[in-house]
Order: sequence, then C-alpha cells, then structure tokens
Amino acid sequence: MIVLPRLLLAALLLFAAAGCARIARLDPPPADIGDRIAILGVTNARFSADGDARDWVREAEAMVERRRAALGAAPRGRPPPANFLALSGGGDNGAFGAGLLTGWTLSSERPEFDVVTGISAGALIAPFAFLGPEYDNALRSVFVDVAPTDLVVVGRIFVSLLFSEAVADTSPLFRLISRHAD
Repeated sequence: MIVLPRLLLAALLLFAAAGCARIARLDPPPADIGDRIAILGVTNARFSADGDARDWVREAEAMVERRRAALGAAPRGRPPPANFLALSGGGDNGAFGAGLLTGWTLSSERPEFDVVTGISAGALIAPFAFLGPEYDNALRSVFVDVAPTDLVVVGRIFVSLLFSEAVADTSPLFRLISRHAD
C-alpha cells in the first residue's frame, strides 16, 4: 500500500520537473524596429490593428494601383473585379475544402484567385488553390493518399515529457509539405 503513494509522488515530481524545461529560442528583434523588418523581402507586410488607419488606407490604395498597373488598366481607372478565397481549418475535415476546390474545377466555374488565405488545414490548401486547377491532383493526393502517420508520430508520452520538446513529432508533415512546396 505504501508503494502507490510513493509512485504518485515520484510521478508528480517528474511532471513538475518536465514543466521547468525550456526550448532554446533566438532572441526576438528589438521592439522599436520589429514593425519595420521586411518579411521575405516584403517591406510592408506588417500592420498593427491599433496603428494609424491612414497606413491601412495608403497600403490599400497602393495595392489597387499595383493591380491596375499589372493588369494594364488606366491609372485611376476601375480595375477588374478581384477574386478572394478564405479557407477555414478543420483538421481531417480540411479534406472538405480540398474536395470543394477540385469539384469547383470540374464544374468549369472555378475562378482564378487573386488572393487566397487559410488557417490550419486551409493554410495547406491555400497554395494549391492559388496556383490553380493544374494542381488539383497534388491537392487531392495530399488529402486522400495520406495516413495520420504521414503527418505526426506520437512518441511514448512519459519519456517525451521528460526528455523531449514535445510529445509528438511533426517531421512527417514537414516532409509531406516539402514534397509539394518547391
């Protein structure tokens, strides 16, 4: 009977010790220049929701002018309509978004998208949606030909809590994305 309380105490101490572990991270950029750092060479990629609304207006106007120029529209003329697509997540149910896109292609009504964004599984679908119907087979493959072990491998929980940064290893997901993101 005394063994059980000792085991519980040992397990509690091990979990507490695991909670003290930390992941090595790089130092963040200084706060005073963080909003001016270019992301992938895009100098205006960061906006603050509580910043000056005039920044948003200037960027929107510049975006419209860039689009006019790219499409050969007259300066200050009305550009053609734009097609935007926002994709939700849903984990395994993200296959619904992939199926919708491929079905949309089969209907011959799918537009070419100017902007595509997504979250979670939607973020995985978004590049395929943006690139167009010629990538439907790859999109279908990502959601149909993939098993859970092709995305994540769950380790032994007790050992992972003590000696690893995480319980699950997502390197299979990284390899899957790397095969399609060239």
